[in-house]
Amino acid sequence: MKIEELKKELIRNNINLKACLINPIICPEGALCIKKNEHNNWVVILNERGEFRINEKFNSEHDACRFFLLNVFSDPTYINDFKSEDLINFEIQKNALLNKYDF
Repeated sequence: MKIEELKKELIRNNINLKACLINPIICPEGALCIKKNEHNNWVVILNERGEFRINEKFNSEHDACRFFLLNVFSDPTYINDFKSEDLINFEIQKNALLNKYDF
């Protein structure tokens, strides 16, 4: 998977693009970010309250994109217009998405 494919999948699955950022200059507090660093590695970052909840480095764009997507699909708060009553159906939808992408 490449970044362009990742962007399409985020849009196709109604993901909040303000909470899931691709190649930001700085990863803002609370956003899940994927970007290429100065060492030509790919990193996936989630910083919450000054602590890295996720800070993973990858040598391949493919692996970084899949890790990013797995994290997005595993957290309902990344879905646009998500409401607490949607939580009941989230596990079913999540499992379907994870199976679709071979996770």
